[in-house]
Amino acid sequence: MKKATKILALLLALMMVLSLAACGETGKGGADNDADGSNTAGGGDTDDGSSVGDDKQEDESATYPALDLPDVSGLTLTEEEFSDVKFSYPADKWTADNTDSVTLYLNDTLEDNARVNMNVKYEAEMDEFSQSDLDEITETLEGQMSFMTANAAEFRSVGDIPVMYIDMVVGDKDAYVDFLIENSGLSESDLESVGGREGILEIMPATNQMMIYAIKDGHLFSLTGIYFDDAQHNDLLELASAVLSTLQLV
Repeated sequence: MKKATKILALLLALMMVLSLAACGETGKGGADNDADGSNTAGGGDTDDGSSVGDDKQEDESATYPALDLPDVSGLTLTEEEFSDVKFSYPADKWTADNTDSVTLYLNDTLEDNARVNMNVKYEAEMDEFSQSDLDEITETLEGQMSFMTANAAEFRSVGDIPVMYIDMVVGDKDAYVDFLIENSGLSESDLESVGGREGILEIMPATNQMMIYAIKDGHLFSLTGIYFDDAQHNDLLELASAVLSTLQLV
């Protein structure tokens, strides 16, 4: 039992690192630092003050189609302030942990090997997205996790908030298990103790990932979640709806 617990801890740590792999890439690489330290995504300004750069849109929230999120107006939400962000969420359904970063865990999965969770993070100052931001994130994820397939990678809006929405699912379970074994440092005896490749999948089922990058009041935030079935995906979308509507930098 102790060895299985150790293996679970290794696999969970690995998948958490992967789920956050692209976080910060947009805030760092997708936005150019101007001389005054401010960020301009995908380009700079002309002498007359107009924007240049790759495929920007003047009013992003107006031009992006709406992201279909559940209505949370009937839910009881709890406001909580963390180190650098503040937002409301349904505390009867989710548990917040701010040990290293703000992570919310779905209560129904707290006792499971595979816990559904969402990390909420402030990334950087940013005013608008460019196509290169979305390309950079998807290329990073596909490069690190070739076993995953993008169900969606698109610009959307949530009210007046422009967002990048990315949803990736495991398309090749054999390659997924290979990746877990190769990158978690598991030994042959570790594998044998949990029943080999099939045992690994029982401990750490195929992990799907959902990412939402949102620009609100000139600040870039990331919401990065992992889930294992469609119902849990809907739970994450509901949580994202509550967080995005109340999210603030503190």
